Amino acid sequence: MCWQLHPSCANNDPPVYTNITYPIKIDPPNVPRHNPTGVFRTTVAPWPETWRQKRIVLCVEAADSCADVYFNGKHVGSGSDAKLPLEIDVTEHGSFQTNNRIAIVVRRWSAGSFLEDQDHWHLSGLTREVWIRAKPKLARIEDVNFTATATGVLAACVHVGVDDDERWNSLEVDVALRPFHAVGGAPHTDAFMSPSAAFVPPKELVRLSCKQAEIMPNQRDGMYRCRHRFAVDDANDDSSVRLWSPEAPHLYVLTVILRHQGEHVLESEAFCVGFRTVRIAREPCAMLTLNGQPVEIRGVNRHEHCPHRGKAIRPRDAWDDVRLLADYGFNAVRTSHYPNHGALYDACDFYGLLVVDEANLETHGMDLSTSGSDISPLPWVSSRAPARHAKLSRHFLAHDDRWIAHYMERAARMVARDRNHCSIVMWSLGNESGSGPTIAAMYAYVRHQEFADAYAAHRRPIAYEGAGVNDGAGTVSDIAFPMYWSSEMCEKYCEFKRLMSSRGDDVDDGDEADVWDDASFHDGRDSKAKPLIQCEYSHAMGNSNGNFSDYWDTVRGRSGRRQQFPAFQGGFIWDMIDQGLLADSHRKHIDDVEGDCGSNAPDAYRAWVAQFDDDLRWHRSNAARRPKLAATSQPPPYRYGGDFKPHDEAYPHDANFNINGIFFPDRVPKPACFEIRHCMQPLHFVWSDGALSDVVVLPYTSFVSPADELDFTWQLYDDDGVVLTAEMPFGAVSSATKQQEGEWNYRFAPFALDASHMKRAASTVASIATVVCRARRRENAGSCMMPPRDAVAASRSRSTCPVVAFDRLVVRKAEPVPRAVRAISTTLSEFSLDEGRSWQKSFQVAGTGASTGCVIWRVQSPTASMHVTIRLDEGARLEQCTWICGGGRTKRVIFASLAPCFYRAPTDNDEGGETSGPRGSFASRWRDFGLDCAELRCTGAQPAGRDAVAVAMAVWCGGCRVGRIALHVALDCNACTISTAYVLTPEVAWPPVARVGVCAEIVSKGCDTVRWHGDGPHECYPDRRESALPGIYDIPLNAMATPYIKPSESGARTNVRQLTLVSDTSSPHITFSPLHGEPFACASARRASMSRVMHTSHADELAVEDSVYVHLDSMHMGLGGDTSWAPHTKKPWLIALRKNVGVAFGTHIQQNDAVEVAL
Repeated sequence: MCWQLHPSCANNDPPVYTNITYPIKIDPPNVPRHNPTGVFRTTVAPWPETWRQKRIVLCVEAADSCADVYFNGKHVGSGSDAKLPLEIDVTEHGSFQTNNRIAIVVRRWSAGSFLEDQDHWHLSGLTREVWIRAKPKLARIEDVNFTATATGVLAACVHVGVDDDERWNSLEVDVALRPFHAVGGAPHTDAFMSPSAAFVPPKELVRLSCKQAEIMPNQRDGMYRCRHRFAVDDANDDSSVRLWSPEAPHLYVLTVILRHQGEHVLESEAFCVGFRTVRIAREPCAMLTLNGQPVEIRGVNRHEHCPHRGKAIRPRDAWDDVRLLADYGFNAVRTSHYPNHGALYDACDFYGLLVVDEANLETHGMDLSTSGSDISPLPWVSSRAPARHAKLSRHFLAHDDRWIAHYMERAARMVARDRNHCSIVMWSLGNESGSGPTIAAMYAYVRHQEFADAYAAHRRPIAYEGAGVNDGAGTVSDIAFPMYWSSEMCEKYCEFKRLMSSRGDDVDDGDEADVWDDASFHDGRDSKAKPLIQCEYSHAMGNSNGNFSDYWDTVRGRSGRRQQFPAFQGGFIWDMIDQGLLADSHRKHIDDVEGDCGSNAPDAYRAWVAQFDDDLRWHRSNAARRPKLAATSQPPPYRYGGDFKPHDEAYPHDANFNINGIFFPDRVPKPACFEIRHCMQPLHFVWSDGALSDVVVLPYTSFVSPADELDFTWQLYDDDGVVLTAEMPFGAVSSATKQQEGEWNYRFAPFALDASHMKRAASTVASIATVVCRARRRENAGSCMMPPRDAVAASRSRSTCPVVAFDRLVVRKAEPVPRAVRAISTTLSEFSLDEGRSWQKSFQVAGTGASTGCVIWRVQSPTASMHVTIRLDEGARLEQCTWICGGGRTKRVIFASLAPCFYRAPTDNDEGGETSGPRGSFASRWRDFGLDCAELRCTGAQPAGRDAVAVAMAVWCGGCRVGRIALHVALDCNACTISTAYVLTPEVAWPPVARVGVCAEIVSKGCDTVRWHGDGPHECYPDRRESALPGIYDIPLNAMATPYIKPSESGARTNVRQLTLVSDTSSPHITFSPLHGEPFACASARRASMSRVMHTSHADELAVEDSVYVHLDSMHMGLGGDTSWAPHTKKPWLIALRKNVGVAFGTHIQQNDAVEVAL
């Protein structure tokens, strides 16, 4: 466990989170004199007599940051790599008569800490298992190295050690291969660990016997080698093998048996094997290939994290995380920024996730002048520039040859531990550590290990971010591995490399060429073409991941039909998990705590999203089946940097910068997960050549045919989500599967919308009709193209054939029809002014002006009346809109206040950037302009007809008048409707604003549900809505806003044509609708005011108010998401106020027992 999370240590040695800054003084290799230390003690039973002729090995899987091991009081070994095993021979120190005492002394800081400046919690302790293993003493298996290629070649090299060199003639090694079969579920489940008695292991495909060893000069070590070629995918050959790939992760079990004199088994070991080949192809451009096919990297970075135990991870946690990633469409994971628990690699082998295995190396804090952004706007053409080299050189440990051995050891031990996993397709030398001789030495050593054994050479590519993309002839990286490039930057890079290649400047050294010479930049150009894979992109901090679809439009082709940039193959989102720690009072302190990482009583969002993602994802019209959820608790009390100790020199922190996952700490998905899953889904649907009858299925997978694995259906909907046709199948393949000119597609037998379908679509009153095409995994699919891939995962889904892809295709889009405001026959009462002041019917306020008083405006009819209070002293803010009917017996308050709004509670992306100047953050520009405290001053008002009033007001920000607003309000007391229109005219240059809309405060304790007609069902914004489908949805009010750990703007839905606050009590329903045909760009509702959200630092501390705050926006700024430390919201999603803008809507109050009135 991590002792900082134990109650007894919290005050003396709190958790520390930093991003770049070292938690200790930079003085390598010296560490602070005050060095917190933990001692872990245990006893084990006396060794059994059967171990008399055994070699006993004690293994500490991980100790952060360094460990000294004592066995029965004697110091037996030490290690300082916090993420790799420490194995110690304790044969001579154990006892067969008395209990054996083990003590492990773990220190918080060590010399290795200067190589471990990763962006995560700095926690200390034993973070993985400690175990003891007995191996034969006289002869034993020391190591096994094997490869299994896409051509069916299995090669194995077994390293055997002996204590008596005369035993070689009596030893032999058997190697057997059989299919892998998971009995009852995934290998980490109880069903797998306890198979039924009827289970019979699959038949062996081959058994090889190796009797001659290549004996090393020391006579104590030898190598047994064997090789066999299998047929691949041969239906007529019982011993043929199938290839491993993300869509079809076929595994086999390799058993290695060491025998003595042919019969006695000394030792045996088993490994999972996947037949696959990883290479970098050069034609038509540099691309990473798997089994000869280009592969998309739909990846995410993953830190090891548990909100209860910190960095202490169980095997089950790793398996659950991998299965979760497979469920959400990921096919790759980067072990940022250290080798992960061994169970993660086993799980990735099983589920088919590609792994970039990264060495435990980061010296980000050594870059003393880092700014968090590239020095050059085109970094790949500026590698000779002194500024660029200076940036790389600032990581001075990379240039200190005294540290070469430490660097090399971290890479070498990682490769030695993990090299047999088929899921690992790349090695990474570390993260943000500059470039120099130490990095070059790491690259050279890893490459030698990969190529050294001709019998079992893996030849995986090596990637490294720290050298940028300017790596000369490939001295330290075979992959262009940048971070946080925009999609436009990726396109520019691919165009640049294409131009260089066409001019003959690219040097092709072949797939297996060794390039050892010094970097040769060739006038600033990288001399070797490389695939472009972003090691980090789309920073998921808080409410983020805007414009995510742009990246995948670039990867797959802007038109959806043509791949223009094949060298760009995707990347790894930063990152998977919010690194929030539970507050002390909620943390479970038992190290082997069972159950999930969250609280037992979910809040409303968690309860809703569990049901939505499991059952409601594909039901767009679910008003009749609204979930009844008894979730009333607050969100879990997650804490981030600085919450455990005040910021000072001894305990620096970077606040909530580690709250940047696409999943909450308890692995509940954020809304961005659904967008990411949709954008990266393995296939898409488009109309064929613009025709509205033939559909083309575009698969972005290289390893299985969708026609063999999936069933395809389509269904016609109107704009209200009403089903117009039954779900109809389609999909026989009508042409061969090919990749031509960068275009990957399968043309399926078209389905036709016949005359009756088109007639029904044309007869709808909706403005849009859509076809939703779906692809479901077949129940009897031969391979495992899409998750869930085991019985345990399948049990989580209500459908045995889950949907793996969907798209909506527009059938008919009508012109918007303005909604007319109905006139009513009423008598307009006189205006009355507080304190008896007179009212002048003009746009100038007479007397003392608008500094005091209010106007009460009444509209009456024979059966009802409506009262609206217009505050003249508070900027013509509407207050207490009240409806009275039945002779005064029924009185309903429609809203408590209504005012224009141009601001939002800043997201983390809004705060990204400098505090002022041209690179200032959006939030700082809003505050500098005064939008956070904008003041409205009434300049005039007058009746406008028999049932309306017009009000003029000025907008003041920062003490200056910046614009004017015209307000028009019309009342219909018979229909209980108020129509409101705001028009803003800027008078000075405004910064890009967050929104143009209104905020209505509704006093309604009985409101518990929000129903809307628009995009959904999950949260979406203008630049993050590809996954949303139009329809009629409803959701518990408390679940509409996403409980981001640091509260901010959240809960919006786009293209909203109607939003209703539904009450289960006697309170009325209140409906908001746009007046002029165009839907609201965004609409949201929550029980917390914007001011309260902005001034609350943790989601669990956000008080629930009696009022409901409804935001209705005609325009809403995008979220951005390329990074969170610079203003990166793209231009199409910014709101530049250069002309009149406004919002117009109607508000309707409906009795709870009445039939809803459609506006």
